[in-house]
Amino acid sequence: MKVALVSPGWPSSTFANGIATYADLLREGFRHIGVETRILAAHTGESALEPDIVALDRMLAREGILARCREYARARLFPSDTQRVRYGHAVAIAVKSLQPHFRPDVVEMEETTGAFDVVRAQVDVPVVVRLHGPYFLNAAALDMPKDAYYRNRVARERKAIFRARGITSPSADTLNRVRREYGLELSHAEVIPNPAPIVPRDQQWQPQGADRDLILFVGRFDKHKGGDIVIEAFVKVAATRPTVRLAFIGPDWRLHSGGSGSISISEFLADRVRDPAIRARIDYLGGKPAMEILPWRLRAGMTIVASRYENFPMTVVEAIAHGCPLVAARVGGIPEIVANEKNGLLFEAGDADDLARSMTIMLDNPDRAAEWARQGVRDAQSRFASHVIARQTADYYRRFLDSLA
Repeated sequence: MKVALVSPGWPSSTFANGIATYADLLREGFRHIGVETRILAAHTGESALEPDIVALDRMLAREGILARCREYARARLFPSDTQRVRYGHAVAIAVKSLQPHFRPDVVEMEETTGAFDVVRAQVDVPVVVRLHGPYFLNAAALDMPKDAYYRNRVARERKAIFRARGITSPSADTLNRVRREYGLELSHAEVIPNPAPIVPRDQQWQPQGADRDLILFVGRFDKHKGGDIVIEAFVKVAATRPTVRLAFIGPDWRLHSGGSGSISISEFLADRVRDPAIRARIDYLGGKPAMEILPWRLRAGMTIVASRYENFPMTVVEAIAHGCPLVAARVGGIPEIVANEKNGLLFEAGDADDLARSMTIMLDNPDRAAEWARQGVRDAQSRFASHVIARQTADYYRRFLDSLA
């Protein structure tokens, strides 16, 4: 079997995106079971690429003047549709460029903007849509307005999902929400979790090498990822624990409050963390590539995932794969990964008081936290290892192709 996986960027080690990480890990799993793979990456920058990576941005840059004129005209006539058409067209020409040396049996791409429809119309290769993050869910988590852009994008994504004959979802929660929101049965859709890396023992978290007083949060500062909740909970914990510290890693996307206003993380800290001694114990490190985040995972006494909504987040999967003591929000697909007091702790999403209580439990019970972390490693290797997920995915592709025959 030959498969093309569409990714928003590459390489995954420097492109901070869960879909890119998913594609990289699934490619690794496919190699293990003998499935040939190509990655069709939308943004690649200036980095050198492996032979199995197709750079969509570089292909578009080489298009002739006639194609650029057509794109300019469409952008003027249909400004709200430019992103979808451009992305879909880029994927289509990449698929065509692979032939005849590599004709994929299946192309897998996300549902974003409904670009699947553009690809489907331009190539004769079956396409599977993966529900990485429907906009109606992400927009709600970000508290974005339901304006004309929202309505147009949601409608196009619904149309694409309705037309797709092959659909997978990382979590049952997301698939069920899509069914309810769009009023679609989607009986042909299947749940296949995101893969986890197999982490060598020497790269796993160890209690003797960790700083019990260091709390780690990896995520954007915005409403979706819940960085504000983490800071508010930390302030509550830090008020009675003078040695506890917070490391915040992630870009500042600003916190939107439902209207047009937003604040940066520095403004939020100045406004919400009034005690300068506590504020001095919050280390905002900005965005970092994955290779620089790993040492922080291994050093921290616990890792926090505080999103207001998540599908099947790679941040959670990576945390348990590395054996990190984990506190995560009970929302979306996270409870499909984390079993409370089995391989981590769950708290009510958006509730800083409940998060502070969970942090305190971790701090007060280091032996239990370490055992939960060890169970997380076992779960990652048995349930979500890349070769396990690759087999599930390949089996689904075969059933999908049989249904088209």
